[in-house]
Amino acid sequence: MDHPNMPSHASRMHRRQFVRSSLAGLAACSLPPVFNASSYANVFNRAAGDLKIADIKRTTVKVPYRPAPQRAMDRELPHWRYSEIFEVTLQSGHVGFGETLLYYTWGVTQDNDVERVRGKNAADVMCDDELGAGLQMALFDAVARAADVPVHRLLGNQVADKTPLSWWNIDMA
Repeated sequence: MDHPNMPSHASRMHRRQFVRSSLAGLAACSLPPVFNASSYANVFNRAAGDLKIADIKRTTVKVPYRPAPQRAMDRELPHWRYSEIFEVTLQSGHVGFGETLLYYTWGVTQDNDVERVRGKNAADVMCDDELGAGLQMALFDAVARAADVPVHRLLGNQVADKTPLSWWNIDMA
């Protein structure tokens, strides 16, 4: 039995639901805006047609290993020498670059992926993870260059000021 000065069980449930929905509403307010081609173009003060993909070039390169790791890497991972470089040109003339190791990536770009996005608005397709790492990277780079912002602005907040560079040899500890 409820105390006369205490709220009833039903009103306590109502308050819990209110708090839950209020927190959900606050969380939704803090989400970044969802963009499409027109809204990206508007934010960047560009016509949506300026973000249209005019050309995509793919170049496969065979990069030699440095002398110290070459013997071990040739033995174990000879395919890591092959990279694919993407160059995406937008209608505006801005060019974005991306790269990936052909045999060590979460997503290799296929010819049909390139044809599927050619002529489309780069802002509409840059978040398509099925395009492969190199092409997707080049699309983000091209849109960021057209917007005159660093790529991290398209992804969220900047996380680090510097990116450490290192190399690895299969026989190293």
